Amino acid sequence: MSSALAIAGVTQVLRDLLNDGVVDHDVAAAVGAAVSIRALPPDRLQAVVTESTPSLNLFLHRVTPNIGWANHDLPQRDGRGERVRAPLLALDLHYLLTAFGYDDLHAEILLGFAMRALHENPILSRAQITRALSPAPPVTGGFPPALEALDRSGLADQIEQVKITTDHLSTEEMTRIWSAMLTQYRPTTAYRVTVVLIESPLLSRIARPVLRIGADNRGAAVTPAMQPPLPAITRLIPPARQPSIRLGESFVVEGRHLDGVTVLGQLRHARLPDAVPLPPDAGGTAALAAFSIADTPANAAALASGPALLSLRVQRAGEPAPRDTNVWPVMIAPIADFAGATVQRAGNRVTVDLQVRPDLHEGQEIALTLGSASAPAQPLAATPSAAVRFVFDDLPAGSYPASLRVDGVDSWSILRDLPPIAPDFAPRPPEFDPAQALTVPA
Repeated sequence: MSSALAIAGVTQVLRDLLNDGVVDHDVAAAVGAAVSIRALPPDRLQAVVTESTPSLNLFLHRVTPNIGWANHDLPQRDGRGERVRAPLLALDLHYLLTAFGYDDLHAEILLGFAMRALHENPILSRAQITRALSPAPPVTGGFPPALEALDRSGLADQIEQVKITTDHLSTEEMTRIWSAMLTQYRPTTAYRVTVVLIESPLLSRIARPVLRIGADNRGAAVTPAMQPPLPAITRLIPPARQPSIRLGESFVVEGRHLDGVTVLGQLRHARLPDAVPLPPDAGGTAALAAFSIADTPANAAALASGPALLSLRVQRAGEPAPRDTNVWPVMIAPIADFAGATVQRAGNRVTVDLQVRPDLHEGQEIALTLGSASAPAQPLAATPSAAVRFVFDDLPAGSYPASLRVDGVDSWSILRDLPPIAPDFAPRPPEFDPAQALTVPA
């Protein structure tokens, strides 16, 4: 493949091709002066050309990515995400071939011979490239030493040969180009040279050969199943047919490949900085795992009400590292101590002070509903707290069903898992939990 010197190498090969055409056809005799082949911007060449030095100028005015090779080679990365091989840089080079002459017809003569030379060599052979770049021409002007070694560009060895085609430019495009160069227009034609494949010097990492495959060198283990052999959660069953989980309750996780030497649940809540570990109950299987969240002060301080995400970390026998399952949404319901609530009236205003588990955090959206009336919580302190206050305006006296909502998750105010009605064992409809109620004094 070619190096970064390939662009300069292409320009030099084209100069050499034009020079051979001028010499072979004795163009100097036709114009009465020696012809120079340059590769300068046209505005700089204007000051160099004189009446005694008619010139052909090859100017690289644009470089575009080659469409055919754009997605042929992709970057390669190892298992850690580090790049081990860079993709090829495939480029098309766009040139302006301009004839400079001071006498009548000189520019037309030069342009005609130059276009014929390029037309007769639509493909640059490897021999032409090698001959033009070896030995490399001297480069002046204080360029880095690397630019003085075009013979090391690798252009002759790239996998695809370099091709030359005419590149039609409209009058508007040509006008814009010459206007940008701030110089006078001269007879010009455009060419496209494709393709230059530049390879990054980043060394590829070579993997060692595989000597053994699988245990006892018997090949890879194959599991004849439609499901992948990785642990995964497929369903979560809350307790008592409730839509959420609260402290002091147990829930069941269904999935696949949940058995292992160690299994540990991890509960992540947006209000908590770290995941809360949940050890499973005994008796779990590959398809089921049960968890219990004890209603303790430690869990009340460690957890938070609202939406959370549950995942299981399974360490299976014979595997070097544990695997994490997919995450599954879990709704953690608040528990309000309505029996120990303090309800006070001051005129039409009613104040309710509650103790809630788990602790409440600053920024949570908290609301208390009594019957059909709702009130937001008063601002909380920066530190988590179990105490919260609500203020109702114009709330009549009476006993109300109560429900607490924290970050969109309601407390359990409805009894769903009720025993059947004897003697016909018909199912019972849901009922309001009589413990979830508050009495507002007159």
